[in-house]
Amino acid sequence: MRSIDVAIVGGGPAGLATALHLLQLDPSWAGRMRVFEKASHPRHKLCAGGITPFGLAELKRLGLTLDIPYIAVDRAIFEYAGRAIPVYGSPALVVTRRQEFDAWLARAAHARGVPLQEDQPVHEIERSAQGFLLQTERGPLRAKAVVGADGSRGIVRRWMGARERPPHVARLLEIVTPAEGAEPEYVQGFARFDFTLVRGALQGYYWDFPSLIEGTPYMNRGLYDARFAADRERAALLALLKESLEQRAPEHEMEDVQGHPIHWFTPWNRFSAPGAVLAGDSAGADPLFGEGIGVALGYGRLAARALHLGFARGDLSFGGYRRQVLFSDLGRYLLLRWWVAWWSYRLSGSDIFMRALWKMGSWLTRTLGPLPPVSGVLRAVRDQAR
Repeated sequence: MRSIDVAIVGGGPAGLATALHLLQLDPSWAGRMRVFEKASHPRHKLCAGGITPFGLAELKRLGLTLDIPYIAVDRAIFEYAGRAIPVYGSPALVVTRRQEFDAWLARAAHARGVPLQEDQPVHEIERSAQGFLLQTERGPLRAKAVVGADGSRGIVRRWMGARERPPHVARLLEIVTPAEGAEPEYVQGFARFDFTLVRGALQGYYWDFPSLIEGTPYMNRGLYDARFAADRERAALLALLKESLEQRAPEHEMEDVQGHPIHWFTPWNRFSAPGAVLAGDSAGADPLFGEGIGVALGYGRLAARALHLGFARGDLSFGGYRRQVLFSDLGRYLLLRWWVAWWSYRLSGSDIFMRALWKMGSWLTRTLGPLPPVSGVLRAVRDQAR
């Protein structure tokens, strides 16, 4: 029976970043780990494709520069009931096609020696005397440690029983429509986040992102519903997306709408078990905006460090992994967004609260000048509240 030190379940940004960081720490990890991806790149992945400056910094840590078609926007415009707050950056956001991004990252990982096994789903996980016994498409495999990087519904997270009550699950709907490249988002270089629909049941926003698919202009549009206040009425996402599309792009039909859940971060999420750590959406995505790519890359760095130190010390309990996550730069990034999401989405049904929030944003713009990227805005709001 095959035996390895680490089985990384999931060949997306979190799993590949974990493997790449392990190789940075010690090249000998190439022969001690395997990354299992249930599909084959490029595979479809529902995602708006936005990469924030945080995510770009994570790629830089890996010595990687985007080498696929993308659109860099210098403004993210946050709207509510006719009010708009621009947030600037260089860039404020980079928009990629998720399946192209994952395929590019997989190629980069392969070139550096990451043992990626595609079309290799893991069907079952159980403990054994040597650590874990995994049932894969090519038969059983023994591993001393496991990384769950296979998403919100991943097998490792299910095996750990990492289920919260009420569920920490957001919902997302996405539609991609053809574009001419002359739309304001392209010409003026911005991405739109419209929170007006929180006046109803939505606990999130509608987005318009300029996008490229194989070099051809498209618009990536959709709805994010965080569902922080689980006791509130559930938003009818399909109807709301149709209404939004009729307002923004009435010439396009509601075709090929797709949706999926997002497991979001709280400081009380379960991040590990003896012999196993979670990364990416399995551990918890950004709850405020649903950012996944940059956060997943950050988790990969932390998971790799925990694995490397655990094997060096002969301690695979990973009892300190939660603390490592929460006290890291990624943890601070997510904690701030969780704190803002906790308050704002619970109060978002109040028009008075939302208008006051946008007035504060406008005041910050007048006081501080052009606002920095989103994380900078949140820090500014926090500092002003002190």
